[in-house]
Amino acid sequence: MRSILGNSRKSDLTFWRDGHIDIRSRVSRELQLKAGDVIDIAIGEGFDHECYLYARKRGTQTTGRHEGLCRAVNGPGSRYLRANSRQLTQFVLQRLGEKEQAKVTCGEVRDTPFGPGIVMIGL
Repeated sequence: MRSILGNSRKSDLTFWRDGHIDIRSRVSRELQLKAGDVIDIAIGEGFDHECYLYARKRGTQTTGRHEGLCRAVNGPGSRYLRANSRQLTQFVLQRLGEKEQAKVTCGEVRDTPFGPGIVMIGL
């Protein structure tokens, strides 16, 4: 026998081949992300090679156009965000061996040298 649903937990992040990154409200709430913030991925060194999603710049520090800039999808107060970065999406897709899209669930918030970040599970 096999399960029809398999893993029933919804993904927290979706990386698309065209560079779109969908960020669910759980992640934006945990990292206190808002429209205008810039995201990045940091790779932990050592045995475990954990990947962290974190806010590289906050909206008040951002001037001009940036790769990884978040914008609200469902109106100005929405916590569902979308960012664009081909470099980040190519990194994740290569790391996971995917071609079109990668759905990633995230772990808990931890402190990193860059500030608080969410551990990305499965990279």
